[in-house]
Amino acid sequence: MLVFLAACGPATKAPASTGMAPASSAASSPTLTPSVIEKPAQAVEERPPTNVAPAQATPSIRLLDAGKPPRRALRYEIKPGSVEWAEIDVQSDTTIIVNGQSQPTTALPTKRIRWRIEANEVTPEGDVKVALTAESAEVLKDRALPENAREETERELAAMRGARGSARISSRGIASELTFYGQPAEAHLLETMTGQVCMLPQEELGTGGRWEVLSLLPVSGSALNLRTIYTVTKLDADAVHVDIVQTLSGQPGQSLDVPNLPGGKATLESASGGSTGAADVPSHRFVGNASAKGPSTTTFTAASPGGKLTITIAANLRITTRAGKAQPVTPPR
Repeated sequence: MLVFLAACGPATKAPASTGMAPASSAASSPTLTPSVIEKPAQAVEERPPTNVAPAQATPSIRLLDAGKPPRRALRYEIKPGSVEWAEIDVQSDTTIIVNGQSQPTTALPTKRIRWRIEANEVTPEGDVKVALTAESAEVLKDRALPENAREETERELAAMRGARGSARISSRGIASELTFYGQPAEAHLLETMTGQVCMLPQEELGTGGRWEVLSLLPVSGSALNLRTIYTVTKLDADAVHVDIVQTLSGQPGQSLDVPNLPGGKATLESASGGSTGAADVPSHRFVGNASAKGPSTTTFTAASPGGKLTITIAANLRITTRAGKAQPVTPPR
């Protein structure tokens, strides 16, 4: 489960001083009524496919501790033709600092994307070829937000509604052959979804077992380093329960795509972060129930007509993933 990947979009939002005001919160009594963004699926069908090239072809997976016996190999066992649903909720509190001047913290409401995952084929190697569809995108009313800011957020989510993709996922949860059918700028959605699949070690594990996954996280044209450590807290016959600790870092000097800045480019100065969480990893489906939270801080520089900008974005991220159920179908009248 990748908390940072799920929270990152294709480009970093620019602060108010660069011409785009961030959404601010207002005091009111929040409700939990969702605002569902509808978009005709036909508009997505007409888009050409985009091959999503992963920042790293094969993540590094290393056993740290085999744990106590009894032990067993952890593998996904997905049946062809099976369908599952997954709901991903992302919520963030963000503070932007421009040239040392801090702006008010923005508390954004929860964004929810509901995915349909269909196993079309299981190869002799045990890999599963899946079709993925973003069936809905919602902005929950769990936090107050000015109407203009909410409308902007809903327009962003509207582009996600009906997005489709395909991938090949191994029995150890390693994704490849990612293809996205939609706007190229939204191709990160597919990596967000496949990033919620827990990658498993080759070796057998028991309770207390630990393994490490080193991967590259694509963000705004750059590649950040992500280290994830999983610890087995319970081993059931059809699921493994794990604690998760993630650490994020970035190599300075990388170019960032930031469309709202003058010139659309920035230079990464530093990136750091960490998160903790827990997840249930069932063997019969790719996505189980999980939650994680943690801070991240990114600093970058960019040129502007008024001189050099040094921008720091500090965010507290929370993500929850749930194994969703099929929506009821209303028969035609």
